[in-house]
Amino acid sequence: MSRPRSRRWSSSASKTLALAAVADTIWSVVGILGGAAGIAVLVWAARNGHDDRDAEDAARDFYDLHGRWPDEPA
Repeated sequence: MSRPRSRRWSSSASKTLALAAVADTIWSVVGILGGAAGIAVLVWAARNGHDDRDAEDAARDFYDLHGRWPDEPA
């Protein structure tokens, strides 16, 4: 005679579900932190991205006035 099936989950199944919930929580936190880090990089790039361009514009203005680049000897 076979054993009747129980409608309750076994303890290993409930442990697996608990582990899956913890893994989902960890991936959610990783995703949120990754998104925040990406936004922080974009903000940093927007604030500091114009320094090279401003230096190039200043060098071109110097060239227009003096006929040589600022790093060339006079």
